[in-house]
This record gives sequence, structure tokens and C-alpha cells, in this order.
Amino acid sequence: MTPMEEAELDPANMDNTPDPNARFQSHNDLICLYKAPSKKEAEEGSTGTYIPLANFDVVQYVSLFTFIDADQELPLHRVVMRIPIDMEGGDRSFYLTASDTERNPRLDGLTFLDVEADLNLAHCGLAASLSADFQRACARLLMFSAFKPSFMGEILNMLTARFGQPAARSAISYFGTQRNGTYVYRNVCVLPDTSFATHEEASLYIAPSYFEKLETPLKQFSQPEIFVVPYAHVRYTIG
Repeated sequence: MTPMEEAELDPANMDNTPDPNARFQSHNDLICLYKAPSKKEAEEGSTGTYIPLANFDVVQYVSLFTFIDADQELPLHRVVMRIPIDMEGGDRSFYLTASDTERNPRLDGLTFLDVEADLNLAHCGLAASLSADFQRACARLLMFSAFKPSFMGEILNMLTARFGQPAARSAISYFGTQRNGTYVYRNVCVLPDTSFATHEEASLYIAPSYFEKLETPLKQFSQPEIFVVPYAHVRYTIG
């Protein structure tokens, strides 16, 4: 997973100029429902009303995951949520990826916390389901009562129109040998020609939230992995 370049994620470089046609806008570093002023209100100087939907902003639509050999499993949408911590006094930021095992980092000195979250929009018909996806990513992601589940799809459409289509990814539904002959471990893949590759290089991805919600949850620390001998001549001698 390659998140947006640091310079692009820097709030100083992000274009937050209100779009008069946008229903959802970033205001005071929060995602808000924007209501344009009436003609009379505009004449009186009003610029509209911003209704905060959560304690975070939605800043990036990273990937769209579809699962291999799991026909009944619905796609996951990976997005980046930004929680403002201390935008004036902080001196650094922190990017919490979906694969990080520590889900509650220290906030000391942070300007903001960026969090990758995997959302299943098909299961987000209820606010509780969408909130559960946020909470699974980080307990600090909080929805407000004004946040209707249907808003999330509209927000993703807005991000797509602004930044382009998210990267399409293939996610595994089990560890071991995949249909293309690649053997997948938590930390590495073994290709059909027995060479090693990262998940990125093999175009196969692990969605932690998928394995953690199985009937028998498979936490990241218990997923199968191997120790790779870095020297091929030693590796094959042992083999």
C-alpha cells in the first residue's frame, strides 16, 4: 500500500477551498454537511452552514479491494481519516496503516493523526455498522448523530471526482497457495518460480479487518509467516 505522498497529505498543500456545488466539505479540519445560504442569507453576508459529521476529515480514497475465491465477500473501500489533534502546537503527524497492530498510538506532539480504515459500504446501511468499521480502525474515530450511513458513498464519490479512481486491489481470503500458484504468508509471498516477493510485488493484499471478523478470528500476530534466509545459496542448500 502506498499512501498519498507526504507533501500531498500536508494540510498546507491540500485545496480546501469550498466548492459551491459540494454537499460535503472540510471545515475546521472536520468533514461537514454544507448547506448553502438562501438568497436572503447571502445578501446578509452568510456563507452557508457547516454541520460537523464526525471528529475527523476524510482526506483520501486509497484502494478498492475485491476478494479472490470469496464470491460472497463484498468489496472493501480503504480510506484515510484525519483526526485533528493540535493543529497549532503540534510538530509532527502520524500515519496509522491498516496493518499496524498497535491501533492506539500516543498523541503527544501530534498535529493530526491519519488513520486507514476499511469500510464495507454494503453493510453500512445502519449507523452502528459504519461506526463499527471506524472503531475497528481506531477507537478515536467518532461519528456524530448527523452522519447518515448513506453519506459515506457520496463522500467517496466526491473524493473520486477530485483525485481520480482509487487503486484496484485483489485481496486474499485465505493464506497458503492461491489460484495463480503463489503461496501467501503474512510477511512475504512465494511465487510459482520459488522466488520471493512482497505482497505489493505479487499484487496480492491482506485486509486485516477481513480476517479479524471471521467466525474464528485470525489476528495479525497469529497469521502464518516464515523466516526468509536472505542468501539464496544458503537457502537452497538448507532446502
